[in-house]
Amino acid sequence: MLLVTGSRKGLGAAFAVALAQAGANVGCQGRDPEPGSSCREIRALGRKTFYFAGDVAEAKVCSGLVERTVAEFGSIDILVNNAGTIRRAPAAEFPTEYWEKVIAVNLTAVFRLSSWPANRC
Repeated sequence: MLLVTGSRKGLGAAFAVALAQAGANVGCQGRDPEPGSSCREIRALGRKTFYFAGDVAEAKVCSGLVERTVAEFGSIDILVNNAGTIRRAPAAEFPTEYWEKVIAVNLTAVFRLSSWPANRC
């Protein structure tokens, strides 16, 4: 069973659909409340899927995402940590809140999701 973060659009959606084409059931996640087309495409392939909306920068979203995936599929066999963010500003002017958001999404969320259940998000 697979979980792909950041799979509402772009590369994440392509990963999710391609893995479903290869025969996997795929849990999808994105920040937007609307699931986009990836879940619809996965279902059309005859595979199981669900969409979980939330920002992986938040610990409770990571734990909820893992719990939902395990409830739906029984396990997470493959995790694709695709969610990511970037903020652009000159280094001397880079706001602390930008730094914290980038680290939370690009590093902390990856750690939380990859180390579950030991870390329990």
